[in-house]
Amino acid sequence: MDRKLYIDKMAAKLREWDDDILKFENKVDKIKNDTSSKYHEQLEELKHRREQARQKLDHLRQNSGEAWEELKEGMENSWNSLEISIRKAWGILRD
Repeated sequence: MDRKLYIDKMAAKLREWDDDILKFENKVDKIKNDTSSKYHEQLEELKHRREQARQKLDHLRQNSGEAWEELKEGMENSWNSLEISIRKAWGILRD
């Protein structure tokens, strides 16, 4: 996959996750009980991981040539971590 196509794909996925995090945040805001702190902690983790992924994507955009291949692996690790966190957050809400 070429660099531009990869970056476009990752940017689109990040926007999708932004929407997921916003939906999670809206649900958490409606919860008013003793367990809501656990949801808020999860939300903060999601936001942190999203910011890490956004920074990796920005760094990837700024580099070209061979450097981007090396950065791509770090990007994919951040992506996987964020995706797992989002799934975990939604799982907590369903419990």
